[in-house]
Amino acid sequence: LPALSTKQEVVPTKLDENISQEYNAKHILASKFGMHEVHSYIWYDSATNKELHIEPTSVVRIVNALGKENSEIRSTMVPSMLKVVLDNKNTFGEFDVFEIGRVATELGKDKLAKEEKHLCIAKYSKYKSDQVLLVELKEAIEYLVKYELKHDIALVPSIPQVDYVSPANYYNITVNGEVIGFVGALHPRNKQYLDSKAGIVLLELDFGKLVSAQSIKTTFSKVSKFPVTGLDFNFVIPENMNYRDINAIATSLKTQLQYQVSLLDIYQADGLKSYTLHYDICLPDRTLSGADIETFHTLVIDTFAKQKINLKN
Repeated sequence: LPALSTKQEVVPTKLDENISQEYNAKHILASKFGMHEVHSYIWYDSATNKELHIEPTSVVRIVNALGKENSEIRSTMVPSMLKVVLDNKNTFGEFDVFEIGRVATELGKDKLAKEEKHLCIAKYSKYKSDQVLLVELKEAIEYLVKYELKHDIALVPSIPQVDYVSPANYYNITVNGEVIGFVGALHPRNKQYLDSKAGIVLLELDFGKLVSAQSIKTTFSKVSKFPVTGLDFNFVIPENMNYRDINAIATSLKTQLQYQVSLLDIYQADGLKSYTLHYDICLPDRTLSGADIETFHTLVIDTFAKQKINLKN
């Protein structure tokens, strides 16, 4: 009999949503924010941890490891990223690296390890401070989570759960109210063993929880064809308040006008802290009148005054 090919229907397979979101996250971090993807081992490099005076926890140990220094399975990816920084700091003045990899965080009742997929980012610079790098890192993660993955994200000042992250610059990452990770700077005590003069900031979050979270509902409104008016307000801010608190007040206005608010400037000296807020306002159906602008101006001042926040003289 002549040889015949098998008859089988070829059906395209839909790409798994989690894989698609992981690819999109990598693409955004690399293409928009210029980060470099790295691939590290799932076990700790004990020699590096000892050099940096880091003692991360591990719940799983490899019995027949090739070397005792590489026998502990990681429960956090931060040490892996710090090894990348240590290996490259003498070659490059600044760089950003990231990885989406696996960790083992605990043992279940069945004595099997619970695996999680985490996203970890490290930013290193000989030219920028921790504060500048933190702003850049927060901008990147907020864009990725809010605009690409469509989740509600908040960065909340908190206390670190590990001693190698600085308590002065530490934020819990919450998505839909649930803590899934952190953003912070390397503790100065550990930084001295890596590069005391450089800026080094870190991020780690549970990527599995991130992609499985409920997405926010996207709504659209018609863009006004009428002119936009800009208004600036310079408020004296109490020391115990940050921009998150101020933004919540600034966006709580009850008005028929369409408005957007942004932080224009920060001034802090001699015990005085002031924020300059910029509002863009318009109406969807007509040009603003002088009375409209004056009413909105008064509304902003009165709204902040109720929180004991007044304009700078």
